[in-house]
Amino acid sequence: MAKTTKKDFELFRREVERWLEIYGLKGWSVEILHKTYVENSSASLFYRVGARDAEYYLSKDFGKDKTELGVRLAAFHEVTHHLLGKLIHVAVERSHDEDMINAEEHEVIKTLQNTLFMAYENDKLS
Repeated sequence: MAKTTKKDFELFRREVERWLEIYGLKGWSVEILHKTYVENSSASLFYRVGARDAEYYLSKDFGKDKTELGVRLAAFHEVTHHLLGKLIHVAVERSHDEDMINAEEHEVIKTLQNTLFMAYENDKLS
């Protein structure tokens, strides 16, 4: 297992903040920590939808593929979990119906259309 450094954590923090901005996940209380939350995981996320708070963790032990790209990908991965969090929450709660799940699914799709798709299209046109 490769140990993460302060430099790795700063990269992780910047990437989490970047993807939070790209996905428009505003109005959340966010904390980014350099400690292991889930064993055998390079990074992890804990969030509460109702409270709108999230904690991102860069593990002290990253794994065998600790590279700059690996740290950046870990941040992207966790923020994408955050993006999908409300959809997952609604899908798991038995009190929500199919229409509510469908509405949340489309919320995620619209976010991806307005961020990733448009960024790709703008880059492709330049």
